[in-house]
Amino acid sequence: MMSSSAAPVLTEAAARELREALACAVCREWLDDPVCLSCGHLLCRVCAVSAFEVSSAPSCVVCRKAVSKRIAAANGRNAQVDLIRVVEAAKAYLDGP
Repeated sequence: MMSSSAAPVLTEAAARELREALACAVCREWLDDPVCLSCGHLLCRVCAVSAFEVSSAPSCVVCRKAVSKRIAAANGRNAQVDLIRVVEAAKAYLDGP
């Protein structure tokens, strides 16, 4: 029987899928200060700001739907804090300390 403190083992495919799910759609790095666009896609805050600076009618870099600069710049803090914790935990687990 496994002890409750043992970390679960991820398959290589599951680890790759987790990393892709928590990667920025622009820079492809771990999400850093993530924001959720009105279409639901996630970007690093810096990547979102950079993408929106060059367009008067911003759209999602993934699905091309029109998005609000305001929504991208100000998300619910509780959800954002939870997402940051998930990204940091996954990063530590998959990349090590």
